[in-house]
Amino acid sequence: MWLRLRYALLVAFAPPALWAQRNPSGDEEQIARLARQYLDARLANDTALMHRILAQEYASINSNGVLGDRAGALRLPTNVTPNGQQIAAFEVDSISTRLYGTTAVMIGVRRVRSTNGSLGRGLRFLFVFIRRDGRWQLVASQATDIQPRDGAPSGSVRSDRQPPAVRRGPTGSIPPEST
Repeated sequence: MWLRLRYALLVAFAPPALWAQRNPSGDEEQIARLARQYLDARLANDTALMHRILAQEYASINSNGVLGDRAGALRLPTNVTPNGQQIAAFEVDSISTRLYGTTAVMIGVRRVRSTNGSLGRGLRFLFVFIRRDGRWQLVASQATDIQPRDGAPSGSVRSDRQPPAVRRGPTGSIPPEST
């Protein structure tokens, strides 16, 4: 009886932060929103927003295998590919997010739409976020070109091996930023 009473009191008076750790969907939504903000900031050359999103020790590997850091990511223009092609939009799908305490790993597929309207072949990407001082920050990113399947048209992508998602939104994509 006393054990049940103590448990009931513990549950009733547990700090809200404890409950937030047991319900990761709020964190997943924050991470999806932050990833969308990061991509939108790149398109808009909004280095002030990128400055807030990128952790001080941010590191990246682009699709050409080149290592990057925060200073390089904040240099203008931010809306071009490593090959110098201007980016008009990012199309993102096949999102999977996993939480590991104060670390989150997001993987997915990102296609670049250029200013001439053409859609790139696609990149598999990985974002690593950390929770620091009560907010999520992007600490690392990596992108890999998706190779076409053997015998497939050059615009098709290999997406036959998707990682299992912990939780997906209705369409499995990063929701657009609401205005």
